[in-house]
Amino acid sequence: MLWRLYRSQANLVENLPLYLGVVFLLTSREVFGTAIDILIVTYMGFRILHSIIHIARLNPNFRVLCLSIQFICLIALTTLAIL
Repeated sequence: MLWRLYRSQANLVENLPLYLGVVFLLTSREVFGTAIDILIVTYMGFRILHSIIHIARLNPNFRVLCLSIQFICLIALTTLAIL
């Protein structure tokens, strides 16, 4: 169990720079709005769900789905920050 907790935390730390980079870009360009809030809440929700699935040893396909949704949110946030 401790190994799963460690791997879940390590996975979170590995993905954290992507999220922080997008948030920094949004903040520095002063991009705000409802769409941004929804995408960030969606990203965070699926990040938490991803960790829970990892720790609980559920089907890895669900983790892949969560990760895909997170990346879609990051791409959308980056696109909104650049435009």
